[in-house]
Parts: sequence; structure tokens; C-alpha cells
Amino acid sequence: MAKKVNVSDFLRHYEPHAVETNGKASGTPPAAQYGYVMGGNGSVATDAYIKKRAKSSYGDGWEPYYNAYRKWIGHRVFDCNSLAEIFYKEQTGTNIDTKARNNYASWCSDKDASPKDGTLAGLPQLPGVALFSGPSASGITHVGFLFKKSGDGPLDWKVLEARGKDYGVVITDLKARSWEWWGVMDKFFNYDLDADWKPATGPTAAPEAPQSAGRPYNAKCTGGSVYFRTGPGKEHTAIGIARKDEELLALPPAGGWCEAATVIKGKIVRGYISAKYVAENATNTAATRAYPATCGGQGVNLRTGPGTEHRSLGKLDKGAPMIAMPKEAGWCSVAAVLDGKIVVGYMFATYVKSR
Repeated sequence: MAKKVNVSDFLRHYEPHAVETNGKASGTPPAAQYGYVMGGNGSVATDAYIKKRAKSSYGDGWEPYYNAYRKWIGHRVFDCNSLAEIFYKEQTGTNIDTKARNNYASWCSDKDASPKDGTLAGLPQLPGVALFSGPSASGITHVGFLFKKSGDGPLDWKVLEARGKDYGVVITDLKARSWEWWGVMDKFFNYDLDADWKPATGPTAAPEAPQSAGRPYNAKCTGGSVYFRTGPGKEHTAIGIARKDEELLALPPAGGWCEAATVIKGKIVRGYISAKYVAENATNTAATRAYPATCGGQGVNLRTGPGTEHRSLGKLDKGAPMIAMPKEAGWCSVAAVLDGKIVVGYMFATYVKSR
């Protein structure tokens, strides 16, 4: 029997990296948002990577897709089913790579087998239930996942999905999209939430258990070229390379690895680095322009984008350690710790105090 992971962990993992909208992404998506590339495997997108994926997926017609993908350079990128596949792989080490239609066919023991009619009859009121669309059940082309209730009706739900190249990873209204079938993915997932759960950033949410105990601290990378990875171990995908003296925000090590944030290709990213290359109290910022900082106010919002119209990821206490990039249009891209986890977002520059 396959090892199972919790739906609660799956949804909470992606919530800080999804923008709640039914609209398209801007030309410069929020730094924390994950993007979309057909065949995306959770890697941080580079120009070479998106060009390769566009050519592989679209042949001679690759160039328009490459141009659309370019906005996601520097972001982790996924396609619809790889949201579930990559999370599962990072938790268990097992590759379950497949297509959305095979998720419906083989991951779901309980599913909607009715003809295509858009009613979603019998939809279980459980976060994490998969929603599918396509011309037929055997020709399913897309999948999303129930995220949270938005009303009292059976179809009043928000949906987490890697929607497409123009959208990235988003949280949409179920009724604003065309979904045809549902499935309970109990081959690989435990459904440990009920319909009344609140996301980790909600006002009454229980905080997610921290992965590393202790207080965050500013640090630097002491190695020449050190892999920054998606998880705590060499088996996890490399996001990029941290250079010597790169600024870090780190949590104390657990199992020889530190959860941390640093700047790769001009953007702050979250990941893991071997603890032997992490030295506390960094001040050298020449390589990336990132600098150690603290939060200058009490209860300051960390947001998904540079503006008050963007959703809050949570609030920081005065004096909380951060790393920050120089301000642009009054806002700084920063990394901080919320509920024991590194989070990347934006803070109004007035509250970003250099150490």
C-alpha cells in the first residue's frame, strides 16, 4: 500500500504561494506566487528551462508560449497535476508523476462517474477533493483541488489550481470555472480536514507546526557554491546555487539542514541549505543587494504583492528578523518567519529597518 500524506499539509504548503483571483497574472507576478509551465516539475524557472519546456510541449509553435512563460522566471513552476505530484515526492521521496486523467482514473476510489453535465452532483464537502475538466472522463485535461468554503451551498468553494501560463498558481471561485467531475484522491492522500477548516493565514486558524524549533536569525553562506534545495536533503530538487557571503534568513538546523531564504537570480526564494554552510550574523550584501533587517512596527502585514490590495500572508511583530531587497515603488521584497516557517512576500518599506 502506498504511503499517504495529509491534505492539510498539501493545502497549507501551497496557500502562501497562490494568489486568490479569477483574473490573469500581471506582467510582474508577486515574488511569492508559484507559476505555471506545461510539464513544470517545481523547479525555479530559468530562461533555458522555459524555452526547453515550450519547445517540448508545443513543437514549431513554441515561441508564443515561451514569451508567456517568461513572467515566471525566478518562480517555482508547476502544471496542474504536478502540484500534487511534487508535494508527494518532496514528502515521501516517491515519484508519482502522471497526467490529470490518470489521477481521476487511478488515484480516486470515490469519484463522480456521471456524464459530463457540470453539476458535480454528490460533491463531497471535503477540502482537497480533486475537480476535473475536459471533453470526457477519459480525456480529462485539467485538475484543481477544493480549498475552502465560500458559502453555504454545495458548490460554494474556493479552488486551488495551477491554472495556466497566464495565471500561475491561483485560488479561484468554483462557480466561475468549468468543472465536470470530482474525485477523492485517497490512494495517496489522507483527508484530515473538514469543510469548516480555516487556512493558516486566517484570523482563527491554528498555526501550522514549525519544522524547525527556535528563533530565526540572519546569517551568511560560507561555501563557494552551495545548492539551495526544495527540501532538507540532497535527494530534493536544487532551486539554485547560493554563493559565498550570500545573505540568508535561517531557522536553527534540524537533521543537518536549515530552512532558509536567500536571493537567487535577483529574487528572494525559500528553501533548504546544509547547516554546515550557514554562519550566523551576516552583514556582507555585495553579491545580491539583500540586507539583514527587522520589522519596524507591531502587527505589520506581509503581503503577496507590493500593495495593500494584495492578500496578507500574516502579521509580523516589531523586531522580527528579515532579509530584504531594496525598495521599489515604496515596497520591499522580504523573507520572514510566520508560524515557524520561512515566508517570502512584500512589506511596506517604512517598516523595513536595516540592522
